[in-house]
Amino acid sequence: MSIKIIMVPFGGNSDSVTALNRAFVIARRFGAHIKGLHVMERMSDAVSFEFHLPAKLRGSVQASAEQTALARADEARAGFEAACQQASVTISDRPVQGDSPSASWHQEFGHVEDVLVRHAKTAAEVVRVGLTEMMINGVIDRRQNFLTRLAEVENLDTARVVRGPDVVKQYGPGFDYEKTKDDIERELRWVFDVTRECPGFVFATGNHFPANIPLDSALYYFDLVKQLGNRG
Repeated sequence: MSIKIIMVPFGGNSDSVTALNRAFVIARRFGAHIKGLHVMERMSDAVSFEFHLPAKLRGSVQASAEQTALARADEARAGFEAACQQASVTISDRPVQGDSPSASWHQEFGHVEDVLVRHAKTAAEVVRVGLTEMMINGVIDRRQNFLTRLAEVENLDTARVVRGPDVVKQYGPGFDYEKTKDDIERELRWVFDVTRECPGFVFATGNHFPANIPLDSALYYFDLVKQLGNRG
């Protein structure tokens, strides 16, 4: 599975720049799009104001704090764009065509952890609602077309249906290619969990692919090997 979108929380400090430079390396390898995300915390979220403070003064303090946060966001964005230019990474709202890396800037108010989780949950909710509607309308057998189209959605690389034991018991294991990918991932994760703690190199002999293995499964196997094979 190739990497298409890389989200990098960016606050403008040296750690953020280091993380961004590492993202550049990955983006060049996969021709990916970097999404720099800057989260600004409102004072009302950071301070409870349990002590007495007149409403007018409270609003004035919050407005001043938000203006300061926006000014810091402008500074962070300038640092982000300067780093992109120095690394010869194209700044674009959407991924550019071809294999060249690109980057875009996004900022919003909220807690960093909450914002990141919300982005992930939004993608998951899109999949859940879409599949539910397909079940209601009796076209769930066409779900792969829906999942494939999701690759066109910004910030979403791929989506796969994984059936839990209760669903398998009621509706069956699903399509063969779905079941095969689950088996491949489960087996590879077990192998890498065991071998990652071994010093030196791990060589495997005699593990060839039979001719009847679907091409999609073979490619998925190699993508997972690349994804899971790093000891770091």
